[in-house]
Amino acid sequence: MSTLVYKMTHPGDPDPDLGCWGVPECDCMGSVREWDYDSVIGIAGRTWTGRVGEIVWVGIGPHWTTVERLVAGQVTFDHFRYFEEGEQMLDEIAPHLAARMENVRRMLHGFTNIEEEEIDDVLDLARDAPASPLLVA
Repeated sequence: MSTLVYKMTHPGDPDPDLGCWGVPECDCMGSVREWDYDSVIGIAGRTWTGRVGEIVWVGIGPHWTTVERLVAGQVTFDHFRYFEEGEQMLDEIAPHLAARMENVRRMLHGFTNIEEEEIDDVLDLARDAPASPLLVA
């Protein structure tokens, strides 16, 4: 399973209520959303006051939308979990991945075996989560 891990710089994308990544008002990550991945882990980066180093959201099983009422390039997920502030620090569940992400904005390839195991642990937090509400609407 390929997982995109990225540091978020602002709240609002994805939309926690719709489970949709690529909110038109924010257009977060632009073309990166279109990369080939099976899951996404969004962590709060240093410019996001109050949540630095937290896991903000996890999406598994992406669906790239092209429905007329939506903006092309939006992504919904088979399993989507948005974490409340203070709920899950990345370094508590994935210390090696947290250390690696300190110096990069996003990663899709090149993880060590230990980091891959930690990514799997993070994904476990969302494997039983429901689908993005927008996906099933």
